[in-house]
Amino acid sequence: MAEAEITSIALFFFFAFLDDRRALEASTQAISICTNKKKKNPQFNSNVLIVMSTFSVWTKHHLKLNRGNPNISTEAGWMIPADLDLGPWREFQKLATQDELLAVIWSKILEIPEKDIAQGLGISEGTVRYRLGRALRKLGSMAQGVSTKKLNAVK
Repeated sequence: MAEAEITSIALFFFFAFLDDRRALEASTQAISICTNKKKKNPQFNSNVLIVMSTFSVWTKHHLKLNRGNPNISTEAGWMIPADLDLGPWREFQKLATQDELLAVIWSKILEIPEKDIAQGLGISEGTVRYRLGRALRKLGSMAQGVSTKKLNAVK
């Protein structure tokens, strides 16, 4: 399995869980699923495989998740810039539906094409676009709210 695929899986679970211990555990499971499927069919599209494996592992772990409450340790190897504000993302993670959260991670963070996301989930591209549009509107309004609060605090 290529390093880029492993990185994509790790990033998916980092942003999905905001919990380094769970992200590591889930990443290991998803990488194992990807590796096994790739052995059976070496021609398998990597992006589709990432979507399928991360979704499969997500469905097993997401019920235990305390969304919006990060548990990130720099000791675990996650390098987060000091000036990065995860506030809007935490808020989005709390309020977004599962479909919206996952669509943003796959499409905008991992840059997986909508066609591959649709194929990996067994849904239409239109459904992926709809979920993504709805999610981006939510995320945009949350980011806007944070910017407005910061501007008001400076005044």
